[in-house]
Amino acid sequence: MCRLLQTDFIKWTTSENLVRLEYRAMIRLRNSSLVYTTAVVLLAVVSGCPWASTPKAIKSDSDHDRATKFSATASTNASAELPAIVSEARIKVPTAINAPFHSTVLASDSTQEKGAAGRGRSRGLSSGPDTTPPTVVIGSPSPTSTATGPVTYLVSYSGADSITLRKRDVTLTTTGTAAGSITVSESGAKSRTIAISNITGNGTLGISIAPGTAVDAAGNIATAAGPSTTVQVENPAPTLAIGEPSDILTNTGPVSFTVTYTNASAVSLAEQDITLSSDEGVTGSVTVTGTGTTERTVTVDNLTGIGMFAISVAAGTAGNTGGATALGAGPSASVDVLGPQPTLEPGPGFDGPTPEPPAIGTGPGSDAKAIARWDVVPYQTFDGIFQIGVVAFHINGIDRVEFSLEGGPWTAAMPVMTRNPLTDVVEYWVNLDASLLPDGPIEIRAIAYPTVGIPRVLDGPMNRSTLRGNGEFSLCLNSNGNGTQNGPIRYVSVNGDDVSGTGSPQAPFQTIFRAAHSMVSGTGSADGGIVYLYPGEYLYGTESGQIRNHNRWLTIMPYPGTPQGSAKIIGYGTRLGLRTALVHLKDLEIRPSIQEFELLGSDDSDDYLWIDRCSLIGHNRMGWWSQRTSWSGQFMTDTTVKDFRDGIVYHDFARNCRVQTIASDAYTGTPVVINCTAEDVDRQGDTDIHPDIYQVHMDGSSLENGVVYGLRAHNFVAQGIFAAGVPLVQDTAFVNIIIDFADNDLTPLLSQWNVTSEHVLLWYITFHNQVFLWRHDVSQINNFSIKGCVFEKLQVNAGATFDDNWFQSNHYIDAASWLAITPGYDASTGYPDYMNVQQHDFRPRKSSPLAQRIAEPNILVDAMGATRSRLTSVGALAAEGECNDPPSK
Repeated sequence: MCRLLQTDFIKWTTSENLVRLEYRAMIRLRNSSLVYTTAVVLLAVVSGCPWASTPKAIKSDSDHDRATKFSATASTNASAELPAIVSEARIKVPTAINAPFHSTVLASDSTQEKGAAGRGRSRGLSSGPDTTPPTVVIGSPSPTSTATGPVTYLVSYSGADSITLRKRDVTLTTTGTAAGSITVSESGAKSRTIAISNITGNGTLGISIAPGTAVDAAGNIATAAGPSTTVQVENPAPTLAIGEPSDILTNTGPVSFTVTYTNASAVSLAEQDITLSSDEGVTGSVTVTGTGTTERTVTVDNLTGIGMFAISVAAGTAGNTGGATALGAGPSASVDVLGPQPTLEPGPGFDGPTPEPPAIGTGPGSDAKAIARWDVVPYQTFDGIFQIGVVAFHINGIDRVEFSLEGGPWTAAMPVMTRNPLTDVVEYWVNLDASLLPDGPIEIRAIAYPTVGIPRVLDGPMNRSTLRGNGEFSLCLNSNGNGTQNGPIRYVSVNGDDVSGTGSPQAPFQTIFRAAHSMVSGTGSADGGIVYLYPGEYLYGTESGQIRNHNRWLTIMPYPGTPQGSAKIIGYGTRLGLRTALVHLKDLEIRPSIQEFELLGSDDSDDYLWIDRCSLIGHNRMGWWSQRTSWSGQFMTDTTVKDFRDGIVYHDFARNCRVQTIASDAYTGTPVVINCTAEDVDRQGDTDIHPDIYQVHMDGSSLENGVVYGLRAHNFVAQGIFAAGVPLVQDTAFVNIIIDFADNDLTPLLSQWNVTSEHVLLWYITFHNQVFLWRHDVSQINNFSIKGCVFEKLQVNAGATFDDNWFQSNHYIDAASWLAITPGYDASTGYPDYMNVQQHDFRPRKSSPLAQRIAEPNILVDAMGATRSRLTSVGALAAEGECNDPPSK
């Protein structure tokens, strides 16, 4: 006979009109052993009442409860008959559904059991003496304040034998808009950890714990706990800031602003949220780009009108999880809109030389001539709109640059240098429109006017003397608006045939020379011709005989769609080359098979080579590439030169070029160097090579009207700027230059100035790890300006002298060691606080003594092409946050 001795735990729950009764019972089996078993009874709910006079369903989890009859009334007492266990049990039940409780179940039977000693006792069950429930303590939150969580509470139990705490037993108490989700973790009979995650809103959060989440051996259940100590939830409202404009001067745009958000979980900025404000009627179109919750780019384009504009951002363009939204911002820093660059109106042709304008003003620098060079490769053929420009400087600033097309009206470019979309150089530029011109050669002249000083006229024939001399020549181009200037086209393949081939795509020639020569025999000239090379390796020229062209380039380039570098020139054949007056090598890899390699020109007195978007790759830095050729002039644009002894030396024009892994000079004897770089220049130990980044050396001639603008040199063992060995440096500007000598190299190589000078500008130069040595006498120097430079150390050679008035707003890192000097107005000294020297990022931080030092700097970009603000930094680079353009070039 099995007997029910005691119930330890009873709990009622409801689900879908059923009442669930859970209890644990201690029973005695026939063999007198004690066993705990759990029974579950389901009762139907009738008419909203938790009790049914007739149960609809009865189930049990106990292996011993094979048959159960249950009857209940709508009272607080119920009877259950468990014939397999007891004859009768009376169970006290709660008055509220879902309330756990402990009760004593009484069972009676007339049967007497005899003990081992034969003494009889009444059979029945009574409650035990232990009535103390387990205790529950909620610890402090960790942390006590948060934005998104998680926050944890340690819940400690005392006197419990079993913990049944679940997520449903925890109530989240909140104020304001704070909210979160709960999880319960860990096991055992001592503690649980409650975590609140995914927290949102603003206010406070806490927890409370329902009763019955633990029980002891006597059947006592834990009481409720809480509310706990609260955690403060703070999600501050998003804020936004409008960055500096990408350009503070523009013609028609585009100009971009970076809008930066803080504390935002969502950003909804759109075009309609941007207001463009202008007191002068400037209008434009606005676009917003970007994703995420931290940044958007606002671009203003198609600007019309002349004047200034700024942007503002409306309120409500970002929100956080607490429901707070961002306030508006603005107006931004302003942008000057200059209007569209003018388009030159052609005239009937020039009827003679352009007269020299008279000097302007008096006083310091009035005897200095404007520095001005064309930033255009001549003899190009264009249709549609074509942009031409001049880079110009003066110690007193440039007032304007005027242009005339074929004797038409003199037209000024915008009064400041802006970015030319064709060259990506900030310069003075105008438009040419081929539809306004007849097809054929055209001539453009220019005049650069200083605010005070002598204007410079760019007029006259271009030849060896003027190109490598003072640069005073007209720009000659070819208009092709009607398509009559298209030259012949030939195709060349390594598998072609110079005898049976026709130069067509189906029957290509085998050599470049045969293709070019066929143009002359077919049309009388190679002017404007194109030689397309299929993949393979070619010799530049293999035969004698001159190929005529006079006004337009003969272009040699890969077949359209051919992968970069698949068409190579590896030699010159018989050393005679093509003997052609105008050769344009474009998009080629030039990798000579011998060390002494030379691309020869024609026998004409005026012949020119243009290397454009090519890769020139030598054998190693100790090899040799002869650049002193018979060409009257050499132009190099967007080209890389590496693994030769020399870089770009004795050329006449270099723009957007890169020199890498050489042993000797990077740029020498080249009067115009614009937006170029040099890296890994090293003479490889104790050799007789004398490397320089830029050497003023013109084969014994003077350097006149030179422009070195945007030159950046890193990781080299060489002299930086070396000026010596020429009679005179006159009207020459060194602007926006980085000289970054190799770290930890002990070779004492310096930047030096030891030459007679007339009107020379050293503006916005950063010298890192290299001393600048002044070696000349003040009596041989006139109109010298050193402005906005950072010197690692400036020192004067014994016997040399200088004028303190030359120096303005410079910084001297080493101001205390032997021979160090710190001359000039607005000088500063000490650590410059660069952004990241190891990564060659010499931008000053906002906290740097270099930042925001120079008002109205004349130069509106830095050495990386980023826009300077109206209050700019000392050195080659704009300061952190001064502009939006990244240093990517």
